[in-house]
Amino acid sequence: MSRARAGFTLVEAVMALAIAGLVAMLAYASLSVGLDTDQRVRRAAAASDDETRWRALATDALRHMIVAPLPGRPALGMGPNSMEFRTSALGTPSGVGAAWSVHVTVRDSVLVMRATNEETGAEVVAKLPGVTALSVRAQSLGAIDAWQEAWDSPSPPVAVRVAFVSTTTAVQPLVVAVGLHP
Repeated sequence: MSRARAGFTLVEAVMALAIAGLVAMLAYASLSVGLDTDQRVRRAAAASDDETRWRALATDALRHMIVAPLPGRPALGMGPNSMEFRTSALGTPSGVGAAWSVHVTVRDSVLVMRATNEETGAEVVAKLPGVTALSVRAQSLGAIDAWQEAWDSPSPPVAVRVAFVSTTTAVQPLVVAVGLHP
């Protein structure tokens, strides 16, 4: 008569460890993929938020563009990867108040808009990462389909079109109808 064995054989113990290791490896891989996806979604959401904030500030500033401060100076300065103008929109909900000098440039693959209050010196800065180039066009009154590469008038244009080149995402052009024109 043989006795019943107590415990596990070495083969059974090794098989149990192998199965437990396999389950742990699959659980770790699933968790790692989930965390990577979460990080990518958060980065995309942050980039979208940056673009939304930048567009809102730029649209408001361009919409309330004001006449150039000095005779013979254009209301909208346009250069390679840059633009500058004055606005009355920043800082007050109605768009009236102190004038702001706005400078938009591309530096180190970041689109930077810096607005300075001409009375107090306060600054507002908005950045849009991933933009490598900027193209600005202006539209004059009566020239509905013609966009100009240079603006010489001290009065604001009727509309401004800002196109972006980005290496990371597709950024739609910003087209703004200027509210204060002759």
